[in-house]
Amino acid sequence: VHYVEEMIGVPYRYLKDFTAGYIDEDGKLSERTYCMHVRDLRADIFVTIYPYEEDFVRAGASRRYEVNGIPMKTISMGKTYDIIADDVRYHKSSKLCEYSL
Repeated sequence: VHYVEEMIGVPYRYLKDFTAGYIDEDGKLSERTYCMHVRDLRADIFVTIYPYEEDFVRAGASRRYEVNGIPMKTISMGKTYDIIADDVRYHKSSKLCEYSL
């Protein structure tokens, strides 16, 4: 989900740099900067990801089954990209979350 959000671009996330100490395999300490796609806290995001479930099943991206009476499911993330991307692009991520900006 976050990959799709970053690839398409959403108003409720942005790239943020984080700098911290890093110890390599030889024990050498250095400072490194990493970039992460983070939530904009001003967006007041409420996650509603479960509405995708039936879309995933219809697309053959999700399979439900039981193991020893315990409900399980697997999701093929490669098959979900277009479903999530369509929602993000054309429906303001309405199946993914609610937000205000």
